[in-house]
Amino acid sequence: MSNEPTTRYPTLETASDRRLWDALTHLAGRTGFTVAVRRLRPPLQAITAYETKQVVIADNLDRIGALTQLAHELAHVRLHATILRPDQPQDRALRELEAELVACTVLLNNRVEPASSSADLIANRAFELAPDTPAELATQICERLLLPATKICDAVRDYIDEHPLQRRPNPSAATPDPSAVQPDGPGL
Repeated sequence: MSNEPTTRYPTLETASDRRLWDALTHLAGRTGFTVAVRRLRPPLQAITAYETKQVVIADNLDRIGALTQLAHELAHVRLHATILRPDQPQDRALRELEAELVACTVLLNNRVEPASSSADLIANRAFELAPDTPAELATQICERLLLPATKICDAVRDYIDEHPLQRRPNPSAATPDPSAVQPDGPGL
């Protein structure tokens, strides 16, 4: 893929993956952010640029990685776009933990297993923030994020419901040739 951004992800093979990608992209757009796919310098897999209102997903991820990163960045957009507000967490580790927890919720709600790196990120951030009580911290955060995560899941479901799959014609059910002889009925 060139360094020219696109909004579609090349490794999304199923219609349900593409619909989830479109729903997440749509939700980012409703918040004023655009989504682009392009080459990022490793180890970056995605970034959210609040000042330019752009989410960029690396172009070299597999389908799970792409969906996980987009859900994670959408969580940042929805939870942290107003980072200067006093009620927003200022600690980057906490913001990353929140975004990953919401991303996992969104993906699981859409029957997509998050990337295995999600569990590592959640555990590492929880231990970093609360070395003696990581489970308690995760529980507190989950309770606080339940409403925002539910709103995102509902918005994704609404988008998917409003944009049903387009049925492709079945090539095996070809239209019969009207000039063909019909032995069991009258010819016209």
